[in-house]
Amino acid sequence: MNLYLSVGEEDGWKNYDFVINRYRDRNGVTSVERLKETETVEVGNAGYFVSGNTIVYAIPLSVLGVRPGENIGVKAADNLQKFRDMDDFYISGDSAPLGRLYYTYKIV
Repeated sequence: MNLYLSVGEEDGWKNYDFVINRYRDRNGVTSVERLKETETVEVGNAGYFVSGNTIVYAIPLSVLGVRPGENIGVKAADNLQKFRDMDDFYISGDSAPLGRLYYTYKIV
């Protein structure tokens, strides 16, 4: 399960600035990658915990460059087949919400 995050940057990929959990280990650590239009750069790590069909991420706000009171966009996607292909949000795997939409979360 990957999280795509939008933090309002102008130079992200298709309005998403980060992707979480493309690479992980078995010790509860996963990747935080910055999405640019043509490249992806690992910028930090996040914690994760899995219990049954639930996954919880602990993402440092400092890695995302956001502060309490700001909004971020959140999209969950699972089993996409083509990384960096926006059409794949419609075609393969599952994503919530569907397509180009995302949920807005206010950092508290």
